[in-house]
Amino acid sequence: MTIKDNKAVYKPINYEGISLDANMSVSPFGQNRAAEIAYKKVERLVLATHLVTNFVPQSESVRENIRESAQYLLPMVMSLREGFQSTGPDSVDAISAHVRQLLSLLDIAHASGYISEMNLGVLKYAYADLVRFLSKSEQGSASESIELNEDDFLAPSSPESQEQTYKGQTAKTLKDKNVKDIVKDIKSIKDIEPERSKRSQSLKSKRRATSRRMAILDVITKKSPIHIKDIAIEVSDCSEKTIQRELQSLVHDNVVKKEGSKRWTTYSLVV
Repeated sequence: MTIKDNKAVYKPINYEGISLDANMSVSPFGQNRAAEIAYKKVERLVLATHLVTNFVPQSESVRENIRESAQYLLPMVMSLREGFQSTGPDSVDAISAHVRQLLSLLDIAHASGYISEMNLGVLKYAYADLVRFLSKSEQGSASESIELNEDDFLAPSSPESQEQTYKGQTAKTLKDKNVKDIVKDIKSIKDIEPERSKRSQSLKSKRRATSRRMAILDVITKKSPIHIKDIAIEVSDCSEKTIQRELQSLVHDNVVKKEGSKRWTTYSLVV
């Protein structure tokens, strides 16, 4: 008796019409919209953290420490699905403390030269947004987009800028001691206002850049490889030239890969 070896024929799966966000149709959050939004934020943060730590050598323990710490946020935030209050008063505080430890690890990788200043800033602002969102949700006043305050997880300043700030504060203090009338006091206050305004504008600019870069990465993650015009359709709050500058920065940082030239250029994630 002869047994024929019938080789199975495997056809490629047709993914047309299948959503890349199919996992979003499986939601354990019920009516807890805030917890679902928070979990989506964490998913994107874990992805971004993995991409950035690709530049850290595998031999460095901080690489896995950062990734494991970021991944651990997933079950922590998932536990909030029963309600921010029902999980205990320390749940959001525990997540905030965990994020603070994670930021310390990112600082270590940055100080070692493995994470660029810009990538560090992007992650810090995004993690700060998560913590702020959780705090507002616990108080019952959350929204999907929350503006960061100045003191929320700012990227560390360079020693030179810290020294200049310190010296400037000292000079101002000494000058104030010599003020003899209220007119000079008023003038000193007016001189300070432009500095505050300039700093506020700088912070707002950094926040917009952070949000824009995360949005571009999110689009590339879902539709890689992709043309710049397709990215511009998804990220419609800025010009195509601005997106091109962000892409050049991402390519320079080895987060995104550029292929082709001119109108045939496509962008995809570095794996």
